[in-house]
Amino acid sequence: MSVANSVRVFIPNPARPDSPLARTVARGSGIVGGVYGINPGKLHVYFEGNIHGAGNINTFEDKLFHAWGRMDQRYPTTAQMVVDDHDVLHVGAFDPESKAFFPRPSRSRQVMLKQWLENHSAGSKTLPD
Repeated sequence: MSVANSVRVFIPNPARPDSPLARTVARGSGIVGGVYGINPGKLHVYFEGNIHGAGNINTFEDKLFHAWGRMDQRYPTTAQMVVDDHDVLHVGAFDPESKAFFPRPSRSRQVMLKQWLENHSAGSKTLPD
């Protein structure tokens, strides 16, 4: 994994189900992002949920790649949001060069990520069953 090129991967914080992010983003979406300018406690996130059923988005990693592409190119899109950092959980890193997802070693975060991805066709190639 190229640390310099990897981006942080998030899911909505399950303890904050009424947050703007949790209410907006489709369950199972890939969410990437980083610090929002000089605003402490704020993150700028981009997401992809494949809500229109695109044929080239088949896995969680595909969703992360598309979300990263928007972020990397600063593509004008409604699939982005500035959020409070306590509205998300950091669950891993995504390396766009290899299109690989690296989950955090925290067992509880992996369980929450699996719940986020549950019942969605785009499972992860990385997470163990």
